[in-house]
Amino acid sequence: MNREYENKKSKNTGLTTCSEAGALRLTRRRHRAYAERDSIYRLIDNIGLRDMPKELYDKWLHSLDDEAEKYKNEHEYQQVIRLTK
Repeated sequence: MNREYENKKSKNTGLTTCSEAGALRLTRRRHRAYAERDSIYRLIDNIGLRDMPKELYDKWLHSLDDEAEKYKNEHEYQQVIRLTK
């Protein structure tokens, strides 16, 4: 990098080296990433999700098992039908 460009750059931004400029860009990217993360957290909080009571969670979990069992039984039934044709 030529000296004239480096001096001009430092007058405009107050930065004296390329590494300082790189660090500033990295800091800005981090700031944007944190701001985006915080925005997503606020969105999730505003949806109004809350903890599910244990009894309700257990009931939901068992319903998943029941659905999986139904699917398995239906799949096996369809295989038997195909084999008997």
